[in-house]
Amino acid sequence: MFATVLGLVLVVAAGFSCTKSSERDQNRESYTKNLKSPQKDLDRITTEPTNPDGGMVAGRIPEISPEESLQRKLRNEVAPIEFGAGAGGITMATTFDEAHAVLAKPTGMFNGLEIFPEDLRIRWSNQEPQTPSLFIVGSNYKGKVNIGGSMGSVDMQTPFEKFLVPNDAATRTALLKKIGSAFEGKDPASYDCEAAFTCRLDEDETFLIFDFKKGGLLLSKAKQLSLDIIYFQPPRELRPFLRDPLVYKQSVAGITLASTKAATEARIGAAVSINNGTHFYDDFSLIVIWNAMNTPSLVYVRTGYRGKLTVTGATPPQRGFGDSFADLAPTDTDGRGLMRALHRIYENPNQDCVALATCTLISGEDEIEIQLANGFFGFSKDASRKLLYFGIGT
Repeated sequence: MFATVLGLVLVVAAGFSCTKSSERDQNRESYTKNLKSPQKDLDRITTEPTNPDGGMVAGRIPEISPEESLQRKLRNEVAPIEFGAGAGGITMATTFDEAHAVLAKPTGMFNGLEIFPEDLRIRWSNQEPQTPSLFIVGSNYKGKVNIGGSMGSVDMQTPFEKFLVPNDAATRTALLKKIGSAFEGKDPASYDCEAAFTCRLDEDETFLIFDFKKGGLLLSKAKQLSLDIIYFQPPRELRPFLRDPLVYKQSVAGITLASTKAATEARIGAAVSINNGTHFYDDFSLIVIWNAMNTPSLVYVRTGYRGKLTVTGATPPQRGFGDSFADLAPTDTDGRGLMRALHRIYENPNQDCVALATCTLISGEDEIEIQLANGFFGFSKDASRKLLYFGIGT
C-alpha cells in the first residue's frame, strides 16, 4: 500500500497500455513497480527507536551526564511552541550541533528522525550545516502554542471540541481559517487562508487535521479533538485536494494523454516533488511521467486521491480508493475473475479477455495489477480487492 508526508506524523501519533499479446508476454511488468515513490515526510516514523544508536554520527553528539540531560529536558519541554518555527529552545534554523548543545541527550533514531526526551522528533537535512527538515512535537510536550485571538495559547492535549459546534463542518472550516490567519499574522476578517493556499482541512479515521503552510495540527477524534501532534516543515502551497472523476480510457484527475504539462500545472499547481523524472502532485496521490513533448506517458492516482471511478452496472456505481471491488467477481480466487469483469465493463461485454489474451494480471506480494487495453488497476491481494491505484499510459 502506498504511503503518504502526513502519514509519517500519523505513525508517530499511533505509536507516538498494453497492445498485442506477444508484447505483453515479453513485458509482463507492473506500470508502477519500478517508479521511485517518495513518501510524504510524515509517513516514516514511529514513537520509539528500534535501534537506539542507528544513524548517529560518532563525535557529533557531545557527551553529557544524566543529570545535565534531565535538567535540559525539564527546561526545554516547557518552552513556548512557535508554530512553524520551533520548540524546546531550538528552531527550524538551528543547526545539528547547536541543537545538541541545547536539547537533552537523544534516545535514538528511526528512519532518519532523531528522538529527544522533550517529546521532540527531528529529521535533519542532508546538506551542511544540517538544520531540521521535519520537526515534530508530541503530546507530552509541556509548552504552549498560540493559536490566535480569544483562544490564545493552548497546551498539548487541549480538547479543541470546546472551540467547535459538534458535527458542524462549517465551524471546523471557520476555526481552521481563524488559526491560519493567526499563523500568517493576518487579520481573519480579511484573510482567507484557503483561498491563499496556506491552509487546508483534512481528516482520517483517527484525526481531524489542520494543515498550514509551515506545518499542521493533529486533533484526536478519540479524545475530544485533543491536540496530539504539531509538526513543522518548510513552507509549501496547500491547494484544495483534487476530486476530478477517474474516467477509464480518457482521463485521470482531469489529465488526458494529450494534456500538456503547462496547462496541467496551471490548473493544479506545480509538483510537490520530482524524483528521477516522476512528478508527484496532490499531496503525493497523483503521479505523472511527462515525455519529451510535455504530455503524459504515464498518469495514475493512488490511495489518498479523492476522486471516484464509475463502475457501470455495479452497486454502488461510484467507487474510490479503499473501496472493495470483490462483488464484481464473488468467486474469484486469483484475480482473473475480476479482470474478466472489468474488461466486460470497460472494453467489451461479450469478450473473455483471459481467453483472448488481451488483458494481463500481475501478482505481487500484497497486491495485484490488472492491465486492460486502455488502463490499469491495482487492488489488494486479499479477498476484499480494495482499489489501490488506477491509471492510463502509452
